[in-house]
Amino acid sequence: MDAVDVASAWFSDGFFKTGPSFSKPFSRKIIDRMHQLRALAESGISMETFVANPIFKEIHDTYVRQVADAVTEFIRKNDLNPSCIAAICTHGKTLDHCPPSHINGDKTQSYTLQIGSGKMLADLISQKLNGALIRVLYDFRSNDVVNGGEGAPLMPPFSALLARQEGEPDKIDFNAGNTSNLTVIHHGLAVQAWDAGPCNEFTDHLVRRYTSDSFDKDGKYALNGQLDTDLLQHLYDMGRSYYERAVPKSGDPAYYHFDRIQAFETSGRLNDKIHTAAYFAAYTAALTLRFVTPRIEMPTVFSLYGGGWHHPIVYRGFKDLLSGQGFILPEHKTVFQNILARFKVPPRIKLSQQQQTMESLLLTAMGAAYDKGMPWTHPHLTGCKTPTVCGREAISHANRITYDDYLSLAAKGWQTRLFIKNEKRA
Repeated sequence: MDAVDVASAWFSDGFFKTGPSFSKPFSRKIIDRMHQLRALAESGISMETFVANPIFKEIHDTYVRQVADAVTEFIRKNDLNPSCIAAICTHGKTLDHCPPSHINGDKTQSYTLQIGSGKMLADLISQKLNGALIRVLYDFRSNDVVNGGEGAPLMPPFSALLARQEGEPDKIDFNAGNTSNLTVIHHGLAVQAWDAGPCNEFTDHLVRRYTSDSFDKDGKYALNGQLDTDLLQHLYDMGRSYYERAVPKSGDPAYYHFDRIQAFETSGRLNDKIHTAAYFAAYTAALTLRFVTPRIEMPTVFSLYGGGWHHPIVYRGFKDLLSGQGFILPEHKTVFQNILARFKVPPRIKLSQQQQTMESLLLTAMGAAYDKGMPWTHPHLTGCKTPTVCGREAISHANRITYDDYLSLAAKGWQTRLFIKNEKRA
């Protein structure tokens, strides 16, 4: 979480056209406060207690206001007529995630927690635009989780659409944000998708904790460090159970045992740690290719998008590993040999044309699908029981003063909430 990314698009007959885009950084204060809220969400308390905590409303409302400010600024800068906007689509902020793949036979039940009231967002934007009627589509993960799915990744249908539109029917799309995820596309269809592991999560934590910066822009710290192979092994060991879990699967910092990284912060050079954390992002991204189904020929085209690939160590490390040049932990030498042996020709790795706006454009595509009643997630990609329509909607209301949608519908404990049954889902 570093900025509000806004993008616009038009959809017609299965094709889309992109419009203007815009990015407005979150304040450093809300970024730090959101980490406090995540810790509270993951502390085991009930969602009722979570929402009742005084810091929740403060942080939630500040977050939604900053999103509303960014969207309104975008609309004004581009002289858009609010009445011509079919919907504003938003993801919200994920604070906790427990999909079916993480349940180990105990009494834990799956859930996914995103915050960000769609009703409040619609009302705030409407107020800023002189009472214009605003429609917000949001909470795009809940219906999939309710229907037995992982709730992630959401990118596959959009990646497949892009691949067909761009004439590259066989490829792997790799997104890198806090978490990296990939979509395997074969003959223009998404055949696999899953979360690979952390990308920005570890490096951002180290930079925020020990410097005045929010992230390692352009590799400022990592490029002045060296790879610590012992730390690389420790990072893998911390999240081994996730990295070796079969697909489909979806990740969360808790599954990489992000909390344990503090054990490695007390000694050694900071630049070396940041360098190693960045290389580890590339390492898990390359290593996860062992899960590409053997039923298809390994794609040799890789399209990279998301802010994580801007980091020079992540980008260079990924390219080096797929060319047989990067450092490999001894236990993975055979694994990487098998991955590289599947390439018929050397991999072609490129930054996507939509690198900066891909995730924002995804939400517009999901909104278009929601409006048509089209399922977005599918059993072979997320593990949901049946193809599932994703999202819910909110319409601005001039006199609304209270909100009942602070949390995603599939937040922890959703199984006991009767109102979930009234929501639109396939």
